[in-house]
Amino acid sequence: MAVISGKNGTLFIGGSAAYPCSNWTIDLDGNLKEYAANNTAGWVRQVCGVRKASGTFLMRADDECHCPVSEGSSYVAQFHMDAGGDYYNGRIAIASIGVDVDINDGEIVNYVINWNSDGPITEVGMPAEAVGCSSSSGA
Repeated sequence: MAVISGKNGTLFIGGSAAYPCSNWTIDLDGNLKEYAANNTAGWVRQVCGVRKASGTFLMRADDECHCPVSEGSSYVAQFHMDAGGDYYNGRIAIASIGVDVDINDGEIVNYVINWNSDGPITEVGMPAEAVGCSSSSGA
């Protein structure tokens, strides 16, 4: 079985590819709530609360590139994992935009964008949940 690589991943904002985007992250949160009852045999159980997502993406600045989003605004986004049809889709709200400037080494200026979900984030074309997936370390 081949390993999925993100080298052909892409970010789409409002239906257009965002360039030059060098990486993105998504953190899906089930907002688990603990409970114990007379039928949990002395163990804590978990129940899923209201779901949410958050993440980041990194835009590299060049002479033609301005930050493609504004803090406080909401956008439809697609986070493509690869060149195929595997991606996350949903509306995101821009929480903050950081500007990363390396004066010492002259690295490329980056816009570090932090976002929160503004509604559901759905998986499209993703592999089904499988019991018995192995890690790359063989563990």
